[in-house]
This record gives sequence, C-alpha cells and structure tokens, in this order.
Amino acid sequence: MGRYVLTSIVRGLLTLFAVSLIVFVLARISGDPIAVLTPSDMSKEDRAAVAANWGLDKPIHEQYVVFVQRALQGDFGDSFTVSQATATEVIWSRFPATLRLAGAALLLITIAGVPLGVLAATRRGKWADRSARFLALIGQSIPEFWLGLVAIWIFAVRLRWLPTSGDTGPSSYVMPSIVVALFGIAAILRLLRSGMLETLQAEYIKLARLQGFSPTRIRWRHAFKPALIAPLTFFGQVFVHLIAGATVTEIVFNWPGVGLLAFTSAAGRDFPVVQAIALFTAAIIVATNITVDLLYAWIDPRVRLGGKAVAG
Repeated sequence: MGRYVLTSIVRGLLTLFAVSLIVFVLARISGDPIAVLTPSDMSKEDRAAVAANWGLDKPIHEQYVVFVQRALQGDFGDSFTVSQATATEVIWSRFPATLRLAGAALLLITIAGVPLGVLAATRRGKWADRSARFLALIGQSIPEFWLGLVAIWIFAVRLRWLPTSGDTGPSSYVMPSIVVALFGIAAILRLLRSGMLETLQAEYIKLARLQGFSPTRIRWRHAFKPALIAPLTFFGQVFVHLIAGATVTEIVFNWPGVGLLAFTSAAGRDFPVVQAIALFTAAIIVATNITVDLLYAWIDPRVRLGGKAVAG
C-alpha cells in the first residue's frame, strides 16, 4: 500500500511541475512578461522594481526557480483589477461561493444518481429502467448554458419563483445546482447501472441468492461496492468540474465563484489571478486523483498494493 500511495503522490507532483512549467512559458510566449504582469500605465521605475521582485532580470532558468519558490508560498503578485489585494486573496474570497455550489450539486448527484442507477439495474427493462435511461440521455445531451438560460426564463422571469442570479440566499442555489449537477447525475446513473448489471451476473451473487440472502442485502452489500469502481473514477472528475470547471454555469447565473472570476480575470488581463487559478485548479485535480486512486485500491483488491497484485 505504501508504494501505491508513493507512486500516486509522485505522479501528482510531476503533474504540478508540468503545469507550473506551462504557466511559466505562456507568460513569455505573449512577449515581455513584464508587459503581461504589470498594467500598461505603470511607470518604467515601477516596472523595473517588479522585474527585480520577480527575478525577471535574471537568466531564464533562474526565473523559473524564483517563480516556483513564490508559487509554493502562494505568492502570485497583486491583482490588477482588485485594488490592494493579492491574486491569492482574490481567489480565496471567491472560493467559498464555489464550494457551497459544488456541495449542493454533489448532494444532488449522490441522492439522485446513485439510487436511480441501482434502481435501473435491478428493474432492468421495466418502466423504472427506461425512465432512468431517458433521464440520463437528457442530462448528457443538454448544454449547461442553454439549460441555465431556459431555467432563468421559466422560473425567474415568467413564474418569478426564484432569483435570476447571484448568491442571495437558499433559493438562489436551486437553479445553478440543478443545472451543474444534471450531467453528473446522468453519468453516475449510467455508469452505476452498467456496473451493477455486470456485478449481478457474477457467480458469487448467484451463490448468495442460493444461500437465501434477501434481495436488499444482495443489492447493497454484495453488488453495490464492486459496481462503484467506474462511477468512483468519474466522480472524481465531476468533483473537479464542480470546483474548478463550472465556469459556464457561474457565468450564466452570475455566481460569485472561482469560475466567474477566471472569466472576468481573463477578459480583463488580470494575469496574476489567471496564473494563480491555473495552478490552484491543477492542485485540486492532483489531490482529487490521488484520493480516487486510494479509494479505488480500497474497493478493488486487484489493484497493485505494495508492488504485488492480489489474485482476483
């Protein structure tokens, strides 16, 4: 198990290294990095001070070392669009809103996608299965921006049941959380259904039936856990999407989170904030992948633990 954990961590660190290198190079592809890192109206003296502060007056390899050192300290410079605030402070001020929306969406995915996936598998070919598969088809086909705009027009403009945008209270979570969660519900439903159907045909499930175990026990104790392998891997991707990639939904609903911040910062050329969001997102992806790898090893005993495979 120790070697497996170490391998996952090393792979994650290599990913962060690659992302930091890409961010470092992109700042220089566009031209003079000082022109990117500083406002256009800054004086030459201030530009020279920024260059010395960021080590941009040094050779390129030394510049990268300085960049990594400062990134490890959470120092990406001051925001261009938010006065008297660093890029890190701007991100952390928006992160709670994104986290709250992601939590609401994850709750919907769990309480809707998991039971529907199990129900569809155990009622294969019946109306419950057909209805669940139709929901999955709709959820994976409708673009988030279109669904968000339609939801605003119906429930906010026409019916006036919900607020149109922003984080103004519990009711403001309803539309954005459903919109951002629908794809995850559909995907988890389909993956769990497929996994359950395969598991329910296994020999040990047939043996459990012959031993007289109840259908509920067979479904949840014997078939559910092995069927979680594929959904769990995808669940990690859903989590990353909710935390770092729900930009479209946040823009449509004007949700004050990191996704909307990334859009406005890129449009306003607030490069320190964009740079910080890129590495922040990469860190979330790496941490999520490591967690999923460890959970995968716990669920599936055939995963290599300690360098040896357990016989299946």
